[in-house]
Amino acid sequence: MSMEERDCLVVGAGLAGLSCADALARLGRRVLLLEASGRIGGRVWTERSGGFQFDAGFQVLLTAYPEARRQLDYAALRLRAFEPGALVRWQGRFERVADPLRRPQALLATLLSRCGTLGDKLRVARLRLRPQRLAAYPDSMSTREALRAEGFGPKITERFFRPFLGGVFLENELSTSVRRFESVFTNFARGDTALPERGIGAIPEQIAARLPQAVLRCNSPVLALSSGELVLEGGQRLRARSIVLAAGPLGNARLLGQPPPPMRSTACLYFRASRAPHGEPILVLNGDGSGPIQTLVTLSQVARAYAPPGDELISISVVNPEDLAAGDLEWRVRRQLIEWYGIGAANWQHLRTVHVPEALPAARESASAPSGVLLAGDQYGWASLDAALESGRRAAEQVLAAR
Repeated sequence: MSMEERDCLVVGAGLAGLSCADALARLGRRVLLLEASGRIGGRVWTERSGGFQFDAGFQVLLTAYPEARRQLDYAALRLRAFEPGALVRWQGRFERVADPLRRPQALLATLLSRCGTLGDKLRVARLRLRPQRLAAYPDSMSTREALRAEGFGPKITERFFRPFLGGVFLENELSTSVRRFESVFTNFARGDTALPERGIGAIPEQIAARLPQAVLRCNSPVLALSSGELVLEGGQRLRARSIVLAAGPLGNARLLGQPPPPMRSTACLYFRASRAPHGEPILVLNGDGSGPIQTLVTLSQVARAYAPPGDELISISVVNPEDLAAGDLEWRVRRQLIEWYGIGAANWQHLRTVHVPEALPAARESASAPSGVLLAGDQYGWASLDAALESGRRAAEQVLAAR
């Protein structure tokens, strides 16, 4: 069995691992990034097939993310922004809820929408201007409790916040900590919601392209971790002064001999249509709360490259898809689409369903590892794309400090 030694070994080429390896390689450290699969990005990837782009579930980049702004070249990603606001489906109609600071022309439609009272809409504006007021609440408070403390009534909570935040948190009880709510709402308020022209997978691809040759090694599963050493499938042993585990919540738990943490799941159904149901790049929310659909967006209206010329690509997100039998999911989604858009939706072609059973950590984890081992991943922060990038950079800083 051969033995290799590096300054640092990083396990997992998701965003956290890529961020860590990139930071170390930039400073000339001998780093090796090991990825078990043949694909980088972890839970962030895009598959391109037949002129369409299929992301790993519905994911977006919030341009206000501080770590993303620090590490990513937004211009090279060719970001395409969503319309600031949403269409809420409720009682047979689509109600517009817009950000009046960015779309003052939509102020009247927003005020007349049935998604909440006038007082509720003024409270949204107040929170939009001062999201830092959420910092006054304790970490143990849930998002639903924080909304109640802010004075929001059940109407706007169920019709707007539940489908919107439920699609972000992947849970509809709004039991997620107010700290996560504060982070999400702040970044939504301060920047655009966007997608790279080439899909969400363009983000890990951009970081990987910066790595020197031979830093990234795919198809290299790690079987075991011991003091300063990794054992790969096939018996190869690698040594390093520092080891960073960034293999995702389940991968890290396996290598540390810990029980797997609870995860939240989602499914994304992709449909091909000749016309977009809404001719604008806007998110549609299920305000009724009935049926499997959580959110809907025509991705090709956001970024044209998501579909070939003459076609539209519609993405439909479902939270906790395992609650439905596999054969029922597409049927129930299509039935709901016909209720929303009429019989024409029966002609939309179902291209694929992407199941993501381990889409999001259900809770924030505490970092605890043996000496010489550092942990990285969004599960150690308030789970997000930005948290993953920041976690990787901070792990790299710890590696450098240890030397």
